[in-house]
Amino acid sequence: MFTSYHERGEKSIENAEKVKRKTHTSTEVKKRYNDKTYKSYSLNLRKLEDADLIARIEAEKAKGFGTTEAIKRLLK
Repeated sequence: MFTSYHERGEKSIENAEKVKRKTHTSTEVKKRYNDKTYKSYSLNLRKLEDADLIARIEAEKAKGFGTTEAIKRLLK
């Protein structure tokens, strides 16, 4: 740390070395956890052909459920 003086004579303390966030490591750890814990599926529905299924999913979401939970409820 060092002390610097601004033109108006105000004193400020500045950190010579800013601490960097370790987002890269954290992201790797989260990815490993998600890969180990979850199975991911991608679902594309046609707006016209699958309109009934889309409506059912949207109805569940309107009740406050997330997309994943809505689909799980419809599969049971």
